[in-house]
Amino acid sequence: MIRSSSVFTLLFAAGAAAAVQAAQTAHMSDSSAAAAVVNDYLQGLQFNDTLRLAKAFWPSTKLLWVKRDGTLGELTQTAWYASFRGSVGQRVEGTLRMVKLELTGSAAAAKVVEEYPDSRYTDYLGLLRIAGRWWIVSKLYVAERR
Repeated sequence: MIRSSSVFTLLFAAGAAAAVQAAQTAHMSDSSAAAAVVNDYLQGLQFNDTLRLAKAFWPSTKLLWVKRDGTLGELTQTAWYASFRGSVGQRVEGTLRMVKLELTGSAAAAKVVEEYPDSRYTDYLGLLRIAGRWWIVSKLYVAERR
């Protein structure tokens, strides 16, 4: 006959294992969803697709970098998208990839590298899960000319 304490231990262990598996599945799902937003960003860049970029970015997100004179550069999405005029839909020659993605709860950080024939960009994207959907809410970048 199985004792009640043994049954409790078995039930507790089974419940704990199920909770761990559910948490891992939720994390994988969040990771996949955040990665999909970063992919929208990369595809938007690769094809000068401002609609796809807008799908990835929270509407008020600004792009930030350090200018050559050492001051802070800021660019609104509207101004950035205007720079794509005349090339929307055209594929840009280069290799774009997500190097790293880390998640903690409803926050994530992605490192993206864009290799072009005459330059290399390293982007650090901050993402938040807002109302159940991942958004890029910050973009810091460094541009290196070759």
